[in-house]
Amino acid sequence: MAEHGDTPDFVPPTFSLALMGHLATGVVKAAAIALLLWVLGLTGVTKGVPAGTAIITAAVVMIAVAVVYWAALLTLERPWRDGDTRADIRAKYEQTKHMTREQFRPR
Repeated sequence: MAEHGDTPDFVPPTFSLALMGHLATGVVKAAAIALLLWVLGLTGVTKGVPAGTAIITAAVVMIAVAVVYWAALLTLERPWRDGDTRADIRAKYEQTKHMTREQFRPR
């Protein structure tokens, strides 16, 4: 089962680990863009496009995709209707788990 942030023994990662994760993701994206541009250069599709224009276009597209992703993430993170919080859901889950153990324990 995945770790949850609402468990009592949860310890969030340090800021440096989170920052390194974001930087590593950026390096992977930059390498993917460079590889894509290289492949497009081999095929001749970008024959008439200067390298600077291709790089700037790729960077703008990458930023636009990141902005749309974060906007969707922030929009979908909050519940649209009032209801149980994550802590309430976790408590109900623990109660159900306890009840299941009691019901199906070996006799």
